[in-house]
Amino acid sequence: MRSGHQDTELEPFYAEAERLYRVHGHPRGAERPGDPTAPPRSGPFPHPPVEHEPYVADLERRLRRQGLHPFPLELGIDLALGRSCLRCGTCDGFPCRVGAKSDAETRALRPALRRGNVRLLTHTRVTRLDTDRAGRAVTTVHALREGRPVTATVTAGRVVLSAGAINSAALLLRSANKQYPDGLANGSGLVGRNLMLHNNSVVVAVDPRRRNPVTFQKTLAVNDFYHSGPSGRYPLGNLQLMGKVRPEMLPAACPHGLRVGLTAHSLDWWVMSEDLPDPDNRVTPAPDGQIVLRREPTNLRAHRELLRAARRMLRRAGYPLVLAHRMGIDATGHQCGTTVAGLDGARSVLDPLRRSHQLRNLYVVDGGYFPSSAAVNPTLTIAARALRTARLGGLLD
Repeated sequence: MRSGHQDTELEPFYAEAERLYRVHGHPRGAERPGDPTAPPRSGPFPHPPVEHEPYVADLERRLRRQGLHPFPLELGIDLALGRSCLRCGTCDGFPCRVGAKSDAETRALRPALRRGNVRLLTHTRVTRLDTDRAGRAVTTVHALREGRPVTATVTAGRVVLSAGAINSAALLLRSANKQYPDGLANGSGLVGRNLMLHNNSVVVAVDPRRRNPVTFQKTLAVNDFYHSGPSGRYPLGNLQLMGKVRPEMLPAACPHGLRVGLTAHSLDWWVMSEDLPDPDNRVTPAPDGQIVLRREPTNLRAHRELLRAARRMLRRAGYPLVLAHRMGIDATGHQCGTTVAGLDGARSVLDPLRRSHQLRNLYVVDGGYFPSSAAVNPTLTIAARALRTARLGGLLD
């Protein structure tokens, strides 16, 4: 999903990322309305929206009768004629066994390996980066390969770090040296700080009178509360269907029969609000090699109001029982903010091209650069920004 903060300069790279990752969706203003909060587009989605199963199509009608504007959730899957997608029930949250889900492995890594000029080192973990004596460039990568120390000397003119906001920040901090005693690229003191993970909850709505027979449930979203809630005081966030909850996903303390009964009649939602930057929420490498995360959630008032709005919406749609569970610090899928980008090197880690203000051959292209997290999945924005860095930063020369 494109961020609502999109600028016109980034839009072509969003479009390129959507083509690369085979995104299905429907633009706003078309016969079947799209996301009412979506920014302007230069053209249609590469593929049409994924069709709802009858149960979800009926839900869409129930929501529209409330005056809401549900829309087809943008999805990266391969549904082209003759392709391998089975629309199975494990698409959300599990690797695809037939290669039909547009993840980084199938759509980026494997095609790159087929070009013949990319080498992948498996079973290898980078432990630190070294710089030249002047401290102007990264020269050496230290790694453990199959548990044994190895050293790789970087001969390329540019080094790209993309280990995720948590691990990238931890690696930079572990790489402290004489020139950079507080960690590489950390002249601002912000490496590892401002960790954001989104405020996420799972909402399970149950109608005991109706079974939910869907297999592929994750096709619908609601953004009516994105910019403001019923009170109109502040933005709340995004609601979207998630993959079907299965009995084995519920707590083991819950009797098996009850788990089966609940999931057979449930409709399952992912509820997401913005997590605001706080320098005290941070990533710190521990002496034993582990990573310590400190996070005190922010913006919880908005998230609680979004959950109340979701409960009202679902009860009006015919679900008398609505259960909610807020995810904790272990839900790190939307991590960002730890290597923030900006124009001022004293207040940011990276420049607008995601290059270190201090080490001119070091780029960090994962979600660490986000100055704020918005309230949508950041993956497409990360991909679009990475493509922009590759094109404008000369990484494809």
